[in-house]
Amino acid sequence: MKEIVERLLADPEFRAAKQGARQRIAKLAVPEEVSRWAGWEVTSQACERAEHLAARADGFAPPAGVRDELYAQAQRVTRNPQRTSLL
Repeated sequence: MKEIVERLLADPEFRAAKQGARQRIAKLAVPEEVSRWAGWEVTSQACERAEHLAARADGFAPPAGVRDELYAQAQRVTRNPQRTSLL
């Protein structure tokens, strides 16, 4: 389940979404064979962590080069979830 949460947090669309949209995105990311309670736990953890990240970043605007590199790294992780390092 942790890998689903990490994959969601690597998705810039998920991180930028408002709470309700985040919950819908997270629910769609959970495989159907996962129990309802486990799916809710994944959704809850991912949404909570995204909210904490958003609160910490509030008012922070990184330089364009840094932002673009972070976005590119997140995209690489999303495309290759087996990769554990962002570098």
